[in-house]
Amino acid sequence: MVQQQDAALQGNALAQSHQSSKGEDISPSYHPSSKAALLNDLSYNIYRQQYTDPHWGGILTDWELIANVNQLEYLDLNKLINNCYFYKVTAVYPVGESIPSNVDWECYFDKTTEADKSAISIYPNPASTLVTVKSTEAINGYRILNSQGICLESREVAGLSELAIDVSHFPAGLYTFRLLLDNGITHNQKILVIR
Repeated sequence: MVQQQDAALQGNALAQSHQSSKGEDISPSYHPSSKAALLNDLSYNIYRQQYTDPHWGGILTDWELIANVNQLEYLDLNKLINNCYFYKVTAVYPVGESIPSNVDWECYFDKTTEADKSAISIYPNPASTLVTVKSTEAINGYRILNSQGICLESREVAGLSELAIDVSHFPAGLYTFRLLLDNGITHNQKILVIR
């Protein structure tokens, strides 16, 4: 999870960087009436760099813009198996983009085996009303996340092997279903909701 801190300080630094040596504003197209107005126009760019297969002398990729969000937390759902990821965040204002925040990193190793994957069935995909989840391992809970990583629904269930989940209230789009199984495995699967 990547968090942006000190956005207001960066905003002040950005505003100061748009002044001439005589103190004149050189970006006359934007004048926030207050600090609150400046923060209301604020969004964040999330950048990611991948270090693929770090155990085998992997390759470090270039920085890539992966999201522009308005909230202070972002969950990257586009992870690949056995990679390390580096993240940096910039604040985006109507007059420009701040310098990057500190760099954070996370390594991800998928412990779901092919046997685990074949023991879980989530259908239909795409879906419009109900999604059925079946598992040979007991299901202890699930989360549904949208394409920005925001949790829209979270439920604990008492070791069920089959669930029917209503998706009729979700807008059309791609969602991640995250299942917590009794054996400690977390299984993620993308589901397309259509209208």
